[in-house]
Amino acid sequence: MSLVEALNRAIFNALNARDREPRYRVFRNNSLDYTLCSALPKLWRADKEMAYLQLEQLFGKGVCLVVNEIAKWNAELGRALQSDTQVKDKLASCAGLRIVDTYTFISSSAGWTAFGAHVDFEHSIILDVAGKGRDIYVWQAGKNVGQLKQDARSFFGISFDYYKHLQTAHLTTLAPGQIHMIPKMEPHVFHANGPGMFIGLSCVEAKGKDGSGVLPYQDDALIPFSQQLPT
Repeated sequence: MSLVEALNRAIFNALNARDREPRYRVFRNNSLDYTLCSALPKLWRADKEMAYLQLEQLFGKGVCLVVNEIAKWNAELGRALQSDTQVKDKLASCAGLRIVDTYTFISSSAGWTAFGAHVDFEHSIILDVAGKGRDIYVWQAGKNVGQLKQDARSFFGISFDYYKHLQTAHLTTLAPGQIHMIPKMEPHVFHANGPGMFIGLSCVEAKGKDGSGVLPYQDDALIPFSQQLPT
């Protein structure tokens, strides 16, 4: 199963779950939309179709779906990430990283991230999966891009006044299949260049027994839970 297929299946499993609610949010034009959040799992059906295409068909443009802990909803996705050469190389280049969350962003059209410019307390590995790709703007740690303080866990740490600072940011453009790492505490913002989706890995420093990075996608942790999910 390819990474794209595994991600589509994980999204389908999550949104069709009946015994456990996934951690997901739906945004329209950068605002959390409670109506869409409620409607989405009732309408989501196709697991073979690209998720970003179905999102656009259901709700139109300007919509973004975010699902945390996405690897828990399909063991094949965890295995695909575990064996992905780029992910392994990126972890190896920063010895001692451990993945603590795997999430996905699905965009129905071009647009800025719903979370504005912010900092994270974990390193972020961004793997573009499918669609039109995205631009990633990153500033040096300590740079103020409109946030009141650098605390991404509060609304004070989020800025939607970042446009005037874009020319001072480092710009990286990702196409499907490409990967990029954002070090912790560096302000950043995403711009989707059209419909598409990416996988994000939140990582912290934690050494394994051999001093290498640790991937928390062991089969014994995933398979029992995934066996309870729709097939």
